[in-house]
Amino acid sequence: MKVLLITLALFSILSCSVEPEAISYGKDNCQFCKMTIMDPKFGCEIVTKKGKIFKFDDLSCMIKYQKMDEQNKAEYAHVLVNQFDNNSEFIAVEKAVFISSPKYPSPMMGNTIAFSNEKQANELVNTDKDAQKLNWNELLNKF
Repeated sequence: MKVLLITLALFSILSCSVEPEAISYGKDNCQFCKMTIMDPKFGCEIVTKKGKIFKFDDLSCMIKYQKMDEQNKAEYAHVLVNQFDNNSEFIAVEKAVFISSPKYPSPMMGNTIAFSNEKQANELVNTDKDAQKLNWNELLNKF
């Protein structure tokens, strides 16, 4: 009986994790558009304070979802986007530098990529006349 109680206690503690979860490309579906998430350059994720995870195939989907879910935004523990230059790493959207350009077609036409390094983002803007550098607040207004 003690073992069962200890196991249940550990399970309840572990099940309340508020950490991001890797997107399973080709298997996970976008919370907003329901399409299978395929391209790691554009994956993004919301994790609630209760540990619920919402995955998205495009920044535009995540932003549209947030606008629909406005009353629950205070419950978000993490709002993350994959780094364009390191697809296996999430970055908090508030720390990301975004580049919007038709040269980066994304699954739902958001055409926006994220960098953790402003220098890399600036280099890209300097080589792409159509590129626009945005912060998170500017991106929220765009979609």
